[in-house]
Amino acid sequence: MEELHILILEDNPDHAELIKRTLSDSGLKFTSKCVSNEEEYERALDEYRPTIILAGYRLPAFDGMTALLVAKHKAPEVPFIIVSATIGEELAVEALSAGAADYVLKDQLLMLAPLVRRVINEIEKHPRKGKGAPPENKEVEGRFRDLADSIGSGVAVFKSVNKVNDFIFVDINRAACAIEGVEKDEVIGRSVQDLFPGIREFGLLDVLRRVWTTGVPEHHPVSFYCDDRIEATGRVEELSGDGERILLVEDDRIL
Repeated sequence: MEELHILILEDNPDHAELIKRTLSDSGLKFTSKCVSNEEEYERALDEYRPTIILAGYRLPAFDGMTALLVAKHKAPEVPFIIVSATIGEELAVEALSAGAADYVLKDQLLMLAPLVRRVINEIEKHPRKGKGAPPENKEVEGRFRDLADSIGSGVAVFKSVNKVNDFIFVDINRAACAIEGVEKDEVIGRSVQDLFPGIREFGLLDVLRRVWTTGVPEHHPVSFYCDDRIEATGRVEELSGDGERILLVEDDRIL
């Protein structure tokens, strides 16, 4: 493995030094650049050209998800790992779905160096197939599914078909199946408009299209949904996308 150029997004200098010391003690060869705000981060992406990004999740005027979206736009080939004191399961699901390579908690920093090695080795073994295309990583996909099935909120993943005129289900967790009264095998690969023909009137189809096109997260407020099978009100807490798939998180009725 060649010397790595590690970009560290962290507002606490002591934590940044601890990350560097932990990586150095592991024998990893690297140079590093530490930044603490959005302006420094974007400049470093352009000028430092990192091999990998290690980013805190909660900063005073910046956050890990925004940093991830910026990286997907400016340096889509660079793997992104979240290093955070705390990150809930729902946020972890969202980050993995949006394209993060993985995450590690600050009280488990001994896991960081092996994780960095694994991510870099994965990319070297399976070069990215196109701009922004993530390496195939069954371990991360499995971790995403385990996390999604462990939370109470409904989670569904979509990808665009027919020139963004429709979306198909890529994945759905147990909670979403229970909320919507469907079985997972019934929905995977199916058109969202076939399964929920009232989605256009519900207003969610337009939100899916915008999130897919812009990559900007949105939510869908409480609205009334109706088709031949369902009449109910529902809302969507958040939709986020990375240009390849969209993650939807719901707490109430209706996808």
